[in-house]
Order: sequence, then C-alpha cells, then structure tokens
Amino acid sequence: MATVLLLGGCSSSAGTKAPPSSTSTSSAPASTTTRPSSSSTSTSVPVTRSLRVGLCTFTGAIPYPQITADGAPDVATQLGIPLAPSDSSPMVATAYHQFNTMRCTHYQHRDAQDPIAATYYYDCVGFTSYTLRVADPQAWESLVAAVHLSAGRVPSPKLYDAFFNRLTAVPQPGWSPVTTAAALLPGDLLAWSPSAEDTSSAGHSVMALSTPLSLGGGRFALVAMDSTATGHGPDDTRRESNPLSQRNAPHGSSSTHRARSGALSGLGIGVIALDTGPNGAVTGVEWTIGTPVEQASFASARPLPG
Repeated sequence: MATVLLLGGCSSSAGTKAPPSSTSTSSAPASTTTRPSSSSTSTSVPVTRSLRVGLCTFTGAIPYPQITADGAPDVATQLGIPLAPSDSSPMVATAYHQFNTMRCTHYQHRDAQDPIAATYYYDCVGFTSYTLRVADPQAWESLVAAVHLSAGRVPSPKLYDAFFNRLTAVPQPGWSPVTTAAALLPGDLLAWSPSAEDTSSAGHSVMALSTPLSLGGGRFALVAMDSTATGHGPDDTRRESNPLSQRNAPHGSSSTHRARSGALSGLGIGVIALDTGPNGAVTGVEWTIGTPVEQASFASARPLPG
C-alpha cells in the first residue's frame, strides 16, 4: 500500500507542492515486434514497446544495481570511498532496500512511497523520515513527540537540525548526538538549515553511507544517500551517464510540479564534503567536493536500534 505524507522542504525544493503521482505499473515487458511493409517485398521494421512504471519509462529492462557480498549496491563513488555493509545499522539496510529494489523515484514535496510497486516519490526529509519510520520506530516516535509533529507530516530540515542540536542537553529515547564530523557512522542522519542571510534555501537532510574520509585542513568527504534534483559529484547515481539513473524520473514529471524541470531526480547516492572548525564540529557543507561552502546551522545524530 502506498504511504503519503506532507513535508517541509529541502534545498532544491523551489516550487509548489505536488499531489501524489500514480504508482500504477505495466506488467508488459519491453519487447521488439515487427510490422509488415506496404511494398511488394515484405520487410520487418523493429518497433520498441516501452515499459511504464509510475513516472518512469523504460525501453529495455529496468536497471538494478549489482549487490556486493555485504549487501551494498555496487556503485562507483568519488575518491573510491567504500559503502558500508548492509548490516551496519537498520537505517543502512532500509536505505539500501529502497535503492536496490526501486523501479522509479522522483523528487517532490508530497511523499508517496509504495514499497510493493517499488516507487519512491519524496524529497530530502521525505526520504530520511520514511527510512527512520521503517527502520527505527522508537526513534521516529521520540522525534515526533519532541517536535510536536502533526499527524501526516514530517520534519523540515530546520526541525531536524534543531532536534539534533538539542540532544546533548535534552536526551531523547532512541537517539545519540553526533557532534563532530569525524565521529559520523553509516546510518547517521545529517541536517542543515540556511543562515539568516540565505532566504533562497530551505536546508537539506541526508543519510551517511560511509565513514568520513579526511581531505586535510579540517575537511571530510562523505558518501551520502538523499532525494534531490541536484546530485553530488561526478559519480552521483542520478547522472545520465549512469544506467541506474533511468529509474530517476525527471524533476517536473508530476503534472503540477515544474520547478527545475528536466533534472533526473529522486533517490540517489553521491559524495559531499563537510568543513569543520577547530573543535571538529561541522561549520559548512560542500554540496559537491570543491564547490563553494554553504554556511549553515548543522547537526547530526544517530538513531539507536530499539
């Protein structure tokens, strides 16, 4: 059954809220047929039948990632940073299940997840919240109670940021604060909200899929999974050069959602960089390694298995 939730926006979230898109699928496989020529000497002309899955269209088989022996998707990452094994945490296992099995994903501001149809339509906080609810119900309920979340909604990046930042002073069941970049582990959630001067961004939220790799000078590279319309780095799985990106519907595929139309969107894996201060706390985020640092209020935390 599809799950629909309202949410609070992400950094590439300009635009209006979209209604949940259809997750109906076609059972007809992609195939090649022939049709007769009108000439006296009959010839065959290949006709390709496309397969429609939700917002995605395939002209061949749906591409799925190869799975490594430890359950991680076998995808290239910038700097060759290894992905964590599936058993690193329930969060990682749940995130991998979505990525490994999904048939179509789309970045939009009204969530519609259907694990049976394997279609996942959400934005950044939609992805992190859905994964948290499935993988760690205790941590999710603790969060909901602490931020007084209304039924049918998920926290905005700003709410996640504030909740994580308060954990040291006000512990919550099912959570452990992560106060430095070097201490991050796979399955940890990261959230940041823009500075007061930035009126164009709503912030962002991602899940760590690796341990941090030091780049020197207080900078760390991190493999992250998120839902967005703007990928992270040259090896991001949403890039058109990656066959797996066929499962990423172009942003704007939903009939009432046209912002940043055309970019392949939804769930994917890429590499970000975290800049830190003298005490190791994160002071800024590089959306892609080497791009300008986004100065933001940043926090991270670890959902603890119940």
